[in-house]
Amino acid sequence: MTLFIKNAKILNIDKNNKLDILISGNKISAIGNFYNKKADKIIDADGSYVSYGFIDIYNELDHNFKIFSSGFDIVQEGVLNVLIGHSGISLVPIFYYFDGFKKYSSGYGINLNWQDLNQFNDFLYKQNKNLNFKTLVGFQNLKHLILRNKNRNLNQKEFLIFLDILNNILKSEILGLSLDWENIELEFLTLKQLENIANTISKNSKILSITLPKEKNIENIVKILINIISKTNVKILLNNYLGGYLNHQTNLNILKLLEQFYPNIFFTLNPYKIENYLIDKFLPLRIKKNSLENILEIISDEWFIKRIINELPNFNLEDILIFQTENNLKHHTLNNKQLKEVMNLYEIDNPKLALLKIMLNTKLRSVIFEKNIDFDILIDALLSKNSFIGSGWIYLDNTKKVFIDYINLILSYKLMNFDNLIQKITLCPAKFLGLKNYDNFQIGREADLVGFDIINNEIKIKFVIYQGKIVILNNKIENQFQKKIEHDSLLN
Repeated sequence: MTLFIKNAKILNIDKNNKLDILISGNKISAIGNFYNKKADKIIDADGSYVSYGFIDIYNELDHNFKIFSSGFDIVQEGVLNVLIGHSGISLVPIFYYFDGFKKYSSGYGINLNWQDLNQFNDFLYKQNKNLNFKTLVGFQNLKHLILRNKNRNLNQKEFLIFLDILNNILKSEILGLSLDWENIELEFLTLKQLENIANTISKNSKILSITLPKEKNIENIVKILINIISKTNVKILLNNYLGGYLNHQTNLNILKLLEQFYPNIFFTLNPYKIENYLIDKFLPLRIKKNSLENILEIISDEWFIKRIINELPNFNLEDILIFQTENNLKHHTLNNKQLKEVMNLYEIDNPKLALLKIMLNTKLRSVIFEKNIDFDILIDALLSKNSFIGSGWIYLDNTKKVFIDYINLILSYKLMNFDNLIQKITLCPAKFLGLKNYDNFQIGREADLVGFDIINNEIKIKFVIYQGKIVILNNKIENQFQKKIEHDSLLN
């Protein structure tokens, strides 16, 4: 199979002059100016830009099972590489049937029957997913493996077992470990243990991904992590950076601190300030420490409800927007509803009681709290050489194109220039992740490409090439094909 792309402005070579690209099989075989070139398929780029596929370095599609949805394809946004397994929870490797995942996935009809990374990839690629998925392993997965769902800290002997398992896993294609800082706040992980984990990750030349908390002192957390970097030389990726509701001066202080430790620490900027679940925002810490099953029992008890309502913080009704994922179709009427609308639906006058009812009815899942970002803080963060761009958690319906909408928001408001923005979603994250396919646009590289135009300060995807085959052309899905299981262009 040969594919000929003519009249393209290749961003990694020359964005001002038109060149031709010949693709043979899944590789770039020639770059230049060719006339009357024959190929099985010809695309006239007509001056469109061409680059390697975009990288979404912080994406939680695995947490809401969007990666299995037949009606959802992030490739339409030009994204061909996704790093999943963030926030301390990953779908692989699953060593035994993790009850939390099993219950959560039941509404999708998904059987979590894979035991390792290869089986997981096999399952994904049978869904005709035209994506390069790479994953982290979650701290919670390994903790539950050892403790068998007991919600406590690891003792010294158990932690040594944890480190041994982690060390073995990191010798595979797993890219590193992820955890949520809340595990430290809830005393499931000590700072000394975190340092030992970082040392193990560093020795294996892998990555530690940490999801930051909401409305906490992010500056102090960054200082703690920088101290760990100084001792272990670990590479750290901080997620949910804007979720901390930073003020302008604190943001500048943190950015200055992070730049001193480049390239060992980076952070992702996702498009919204988000609370993943309502329990993150509203439930008291003493209740959040319980398992999901116990929390459900607590908020279904009338006596407890009365006490909890008195402890809940006040809030503005207009600030709360409810999203509901597909796994609970019974309550699909909550989709994109403001809390006031839900109160009317439930015929409840007390907004705090309405929140608890939503938590109970949706089994504590699928409900998030959202606010718009602060543009002044976003601009400073975008300009930092330590920042990446990710879509975060917000893919909750098939109509949202969060990643490309975020890119277009940056372009339309002229928050940063075009060249730097493209590097933020291609070369920069590729270098951090060690993706050698991205270091140069040259002959012999795998043909995972995106072609696009800039119209009215917005990116319009024209075509997407995956493994040398057309998957998107002029907003249409051109080719659904089975992906070779062994393919791993992210690490070639």
